[in-house]
Amino acid sequence: MDKEGIIPIEKEKKTILVADDEAINRALLGNILASKYDVLYAVDGEETLRMMEEHKDLLSLVLLDVLMPKKSGFEVLEEVKDKYDIPIIVLTSEAKSEVGCLEMGAVDFIPKPYPDPQVILARAEAAMSTTGTMAVKTEMPKPGISSSAKTLLLCIP
Repeated sequence: MDKEGIIPIEKEKKTILVADDEAINRALLGNILASKYDVLYAVDGEETLRMMEEHKDLLSLVLLDVLMPKKSGFEVLEEVKDKYDIPIIVLTSEAKSEVGCLEMGAVDFIPKPYPDPQVILARAEAAMSTTGTMAVKTEMPKPGISSSAKTLLLCIP
């Protein structure tokens, strides 16, 4: 309560879905994220898809393991790429998977073993701040050639 007797309303926490089949990874990420966010959990790809559908209006971010039972992170990315406007950060220990996941629509990746907790929090916050950006397509001439045009995609927050 402030000096005028008004109780400030706390801003509602954002919600993050942690999808990983390893309990230790879910617990570790949950402990890192819980101080700032509400955290939901999924243990396999099918549960991840169900949770994303159930909580699509609530979720601000998904942390998605690549190697999970029932459906892999790749399969989840493929199924949701045009369905939801929820950013996805991929969790992987396979460096070769990172580029493929980014090409499939993931906004970032977090390597395993996990980096410093502050890095995870910063990447989560950065991923959530990119949602709601607007893509603007404009034509720009190629320098030195006036008869040719190239497409430029600008992301404007």
